[in-house]
Amino acid sequence: MNFFQQNQQPHPISAAAKAAFPYSAPMIAGFLFLGVAYGIYMKALGFGFLYPTLMALLIYAGSVEFIAAGALIAPFSPISVLLITLMISTRQIFYGISMLEKYGVHIGHKRWYLITTLVDESFSLNYMEFSMTALFLVIFAENWIKEKSHESSLLGLGIALAFLLIVGKEYFLIPTLIGIWLILTMRGPKLDTKLESLK
Repeated sequence: MNFFQQNQQPHPISAAAKAAFPYSAPMIAGFLFLGVAYGIYMKALGFGFLYPTLMALLIYAGSVEFIAAGALIAPFSPISVLLITLMISTRQIFYGISMLEKYGVHIGHKRWYLITTLVDESFSLNYMEFSMTALFLVIFAENWIKEKSHESSLLGLGIALAFLLIVGKEYFLIPTLIGIWLILTMRGPKLDTKLESLK
């Protein structure tokens, strides 16, 4: 009877997988969506099955795969591709630093593996309050790179900092948004003229 009961107990790996599945489902859905989108994108660029498969196996940062795809059809510029890849992948350093306390020494030898293998999806699930900040930082950095004039970005940063000092971090968001909207609306024609002169 004891032997029969022992055989009825689930294997530790299957039990762990079953327990982890509800937490992993959002990541799996995200990976599937991005994987399908990437496959379609590569097909549209004229690549066969082999290229996206090898790139998915060899490139860790998913967003870099999309950049590498565009780089394959652009004029050969390894330095620019390297710099863009480093800029995008630098976020992993901040992911790791922010998780040092959460993944403390009590975890043991698994700690460094958990920290160094974080991806966007797993980080957002483990540290949800930081994910939106990271998203806006990435959007701001991308916009900064594309801008011919940084005046509007600097105005936004200045207004945000001013209201942060005046009303504090709990109440600064709404006055900041209103202030940015008002100032950019009033300065819109001047900014448009300046941008036209830079073309």
